[in-house]
Amino acid sequence: MKPEDSVRPSARPATWDRRIARIGSRGSPLVLAGKIAFDVATAAKLSIDQWTKHKAFCFWCLVAATATFATAPLAIPEARTALARLSERVNVPD
Repeated sequence: MKPEDSVRPSARPATWDRRIARIGSRGSPLVLAGKIAFDVATAAKLSIDQWTKHKAFCFWCLVAATATFATAPLAIPEARTALARLSERVNVPD
């Protein structure tokens, strides 16, 4: 018996995979924007805490915070587009 013969096909129907792909393509930019917003808020708080509590900055913490702040402008256009598409779907008259 060959190893390929013992592999079972997926139990999920093909329509299930298509549904997941459609949801992911619409919601992913919004989820990403939410995560980046949380990360930016956390990086800002930790950067402020470094100065107020320790009166010093950690080089690697600042590098990580800078990288986090740099991701926000990259995600905003895609999130706006996804939000516009979502609002168009919601505001469709019956």
